[in-house]
Amino acid sequence: MVEQNTGPQDVEDLDLGALLGETRVGLTGSIGARLEMSFGDYEFKAYHHAYVTFDAIYDQAANNFGFDLHYFNVFFGASLADRIFAEIQIEVEHASEIGIRFAQVDVRIFDWLIARVGKFLVPVGIYNEHLYPEIFTKLPRGPLVLTHRHIIPAVWHEVGVQLRGQYSWKPKWGINYALFLVNGLQQDDDAETPQVEDGGRIRDMRKNLRDLSDSDKAFGGRVGVQLGMVGAGVSAYHGAYSADGEKRLTLLVADFELNWRALVWRTEAALLLQQATARNFTRWGIYTRMAYRVIPHLEPAVGFDMIRMDEGLQEDVYQVVFGINIYPMPRVVPAWIVRAAYALRRNRGDDVADDQVVLQMTIGY
Repeated sequence: MVEQNTGPQDVEDLDLGALLGETRVGLTGSIGARLEMSFGDYEFKAYHHAYVTFDAIYDQAANNFGFDLHYFNVFFGASLADRIFAEIQIEVEHASEIGIRFAQVDVRIFDWLIARVGKFLVPVGIYNEHLYPEIFTKLPRGPLVLTHRHIIPAVWHEVGVQLRGQYSWKPKWGINYALFLVNGLQQDDDAETPQVEDGGRIRDMRKNLRDLSDSDKAFGGRVGVQLGMVGAGVSAYHGAYSADGEKRLTLLVADFELNWRALVWRTEAALLLQQATARNFTRWGIYTRMAYRVIPHLEPAVGFDMIRMDEGLQEDVYQVVFGINIYPMPRVVPAWIVRAAYALRRNRGDDVADDQVVLQMTIGY
């Protein structure tokens, strides 16, 4: 049971000077310290967490072996009166790139009606919003390298608003949804050319965070169902992507997940329809991941990816991945995983191998 607020209950009883602190120089701390002092008896909870992913990779095509601190991502969050939730993820990628993956505020009106504003991960499918960290995926080379690079531009974040929620009639049985209105993907335009650029790769269209060129917003969402051990959903996204707002793209995704005892099976299929001046493009792809926890310390896994892109045969790629996950301390540190994987990748019509061997350690706390 949530403990009730013990602070002032009436607006006229609020002493804003005491609430936010007096404006005086010569004190320790800054704005954050004043906010910390202001809560007093008000209900407030804060937390921080992180996850780290370190890789050792051999790439056959490049004939190269190297180390990569792929992620060191930190989360800071707080809840106020169990109604307002603020969270930010600060990301360090490849030991050099620093950014903010999301910075969002949720207001829970009911369990079935939550308003979200800010910069958030786009709820299209399940991988982009929920599964991209290696502490949740079952193989180190996730769908990010194929389906979620060329079709769904993971990791994909947008600035906008959301309505989301869930309704359950018993534990693990219910429906859920997330609807959004965002600035949307946008292709950069070269001001030195007379035409407005279009037909580009979707991954390069991210980070349109302020959208200063087009007021036509993108929209979409996901509707899902959870029936015990089975979960499934359908997602859609639609919006203009050229700087002049003339060319549009549509993304359709279906996802499925099975959690049966020690078995996990996940699949997503995506279809991208993109308008362009020369001709329209169609791209589609699918991935599957399956893992079975043989014992608490050991989990074999296998995966399959395939994409078809009508730009040419060299864009049609499939990938098979075999892996083993080792949990050194499953009951003490369940989010500590050491894994090895072998990924076999081929382009249709091309016999050149692009295989990789990955050794990875990931830990979340």
